Amino acid sequence: MTEVPETRYAWNGDVALAYQVMGEGPIDIVYIQGYVSNVDLNWESPRLSRFLRVSPPMLG
Repeated sequence: MTEVPETRYAWNGDVALAYQVMGEGPIDIVYIQGYVSNVDLNWESPRLSRFLRVSPPMLG
């Protein structure tokens, strides 16, 4: 099972944007779920967590 990445935060004034980084490689993929979401809870959903897992060959 893939380990859930650490949640980090980027701040703009009083607004925090949560993000997670997985793997290393020359290409960054940004997944934006919608207006409001919870990056930590996404890993608890079987459907979403399958989508978030990327196989090592795809990471470069």
